[in-house]
Amino acid sequence: MKRMQQIKKELPLEETMLRAKPEVTEEKETSLEKARLRIKPEMTEEKETLLVKIAYIFATWFGSGLSPKAPGTVGSLCSLPLVYVVAPYGWLGILTVSVVVFFIGWWATHIVLKTQEKHDPGFVVIDETVGQTLTFLWVAGLGIMWYHYVIGFAFFRFFDIVKMGPVSYFDKKVQNAFGVMTDDVMAGLCASVVLYGLQFLI
Repeated sequence: MKRMQQIKKELPLEETMLRAKPEVTEEKETSLEKARLRIKPEMTEEKETLLVKIAYIFATWFGSGLSPKAPGTVGSLCSLPLVYVVAPYGWLGILTVSVVVFFIGWWATHIVLKTQEKHDPGFVVIDETVGQTLTFLWVAGLGIMWYHYVIGFAFFRFFDIVKMGPVSYFDKKVQNAFGVMTDDVMAGLCASVVLYGLQFLI
């Protein structure tokens, strides 16, 4: 009997503790949640805004794609200084830079397309940078002369605008950031073959 009375006395105390503990926990969780709601969205918004700005800088190839007329042509032209710097390192230098710029462009274009309705906005020209650079892949090891830049530029623009074969496929069938980048890669490779072939005729 004494044992039963002792248990009965202890039960209210335990019940009180059980009732009190969740209330304290709930108050703490509510306070923490409010703190998260005040801080997290602001940090996320600032971070996202910064990423979008960086993406636009790369996607427009440092603003060259913002040209009011022929942004693709201007972007290709502004890519030639990069080729000039990398050309002395031969085909390996051209290929390495092209791969790096391709992945940067893929990321940047993916971010930019989220803010646009068109799948391939005209101001996105980092794809032209990759294609124009790849145009000189096979002649880099032979020594690029001034006329190579002129011919390479002209042929890349031709293949990029006409969009034949694989260029057309990636342009029309793959309507995402990867497609935007890859159709110019194809145009650059086509131009590189023609430029290499002409090397033996010049």
